[in-house]
Amino acid sequence: MKQAIAIVACALLVTSHALAQSAAPADHVLPAAEDLGPGWIELTSTLPAANPTYPEMRGWYAGPDGSRVVLLISVPPAEGLDEIWEEIAQSVEADSPGALFNAEHRSATSPPIAGCSSVRRVQGLPASFPVLTEAITACRASDAILHARVSGAWQGLVGTAASDGLIQILLAGRSGTTASIAPVAPVADLVGLLPSTSEIPPGLTLESEGALTADAMPLTFPVPAEARDRLANWEWQENAYRSFVAAGGRPPGAPSAVEISLHRFASDGGAAAAMPYFAEARAEARGLSLVPSESTPPAETAVIGKVAEGNEATLYVRLGNVLVRVTVVVPDGPADYVARQVTNAVIAKRAQLPAG
Repeated sequence: MKQAIAIVACALLVTSHALAQSAAPADHVLPAAEDLGPGWIELTSTLPAANPTYPEMRGWYAGPDGSRVVLLISVPPAEGLDEIWEEIAQSVEADSPGALFNAEHRSATSPPIAGCSSVRRVQGLPASFPVLTEAITACRASDAILHARVSGAWQGLVGTAASDGLIQILLAGRSGTTASIAPVAPVADLVGLLPSTSEIPPGLTLESEGALTADAMPLTFPVPAEARDRLANWEWQENAYRSFVAAGGRPPGAPSAVEISLHRFASDGGAAAAMPYFAEARAEARGLSLVPSESTPPAETAVIGKVAEGNEATLYVRLGNVLVRVTVVVPDGPADYVARQVTNAVIAKRAQLPAG
């Protein structure tokens, strides 16, 4: 029932009259379903008659895991663009959260997105069904207003990281370029470090795996523009991730989710410099606490605390030029012991990764 409500809620992107018409000008086309990644399909919808003075394009998409995406490009008359944007911005800030599950505001005006003179965004807290995590990003471009709404996950991203990434897809399409945000096949030797189902606590099944691109990586941080510069300075090279979720009944104290994400840098120094930044960013985004450095071994850091899904423990470990993140969520017990178990499984596989 909740999933059905979430799909209907996608229609409530914005309540402004500015979204009343629909058209398909050649220079404002939406991405094809395959541009969103493997397994995505485009859904059919009935739209009002086109208004040639106010062209719009709206696309509805469904993902392989039940996620939903709504994308919209609207091109109001130039003389009314500022007024219409203000109306839409206020709607996102005040009205749209009411249509989201567990709604909360997240950085309404920041971080910026290149190509948007102004941005508004809102995100719902993760729900008991991850597919229902929802987010909206609205962007005022030079001559248009862009919207992206996500219910669930898109290419390994959730919340405003996903909706911001989809805005970048729209911006790239309008400029005639191609944004590389969809995950790619992970590098073989990094994959060798990722534990399999048999190497993690029992009762978990593989949910997703892949590799984030250089364009997608900054979107996973609270301030993508800053993260993009830092990752470039530290010479971030590639990523591989694998996530697991509880399968069926879960014993008390057992994890509901485990995620491992590996980041290779060009040098040991780059990985070392990145580690505290990664940890601080996750603590900020998830409302967690940094574990004091004297309580963690060298070349490690950790963040812990309560999240909507339960107790989270995230360990960061540097293995040469590879930064390892292990995140474990336990709804009804401590998560740090399981996080250490999974981290040790990754460390034990270190010999499979060639040096430097």
